[in-house]
Amino acid sequence: MRRRWESLNEAGFPYVVVRFKERTLGYADVGPYRSRPAYQYAVEDSVYIDPDVTGRGLGRHSWRN
Repeated sequence: MRRRWESLNEAGFPYVVVRFKERTLGYADVGPYRSRPAYQYAVEDSVYIDPDVTGRGLGRHSWRN
């Protein structure tokens, strides 16, 4: 996971981690969809939520810098 974060961060892609009381509840990232030039403006997003906290709206939250 750390290697993925580092590569996305170096490329300028967002990576969000949701923590509560020193516990990681989930994370979301965006990365390149494919390396072919035809997909240069396409991205793939992923949202991972701890199964213990699903159904509470964490994946729907709008994140802004």
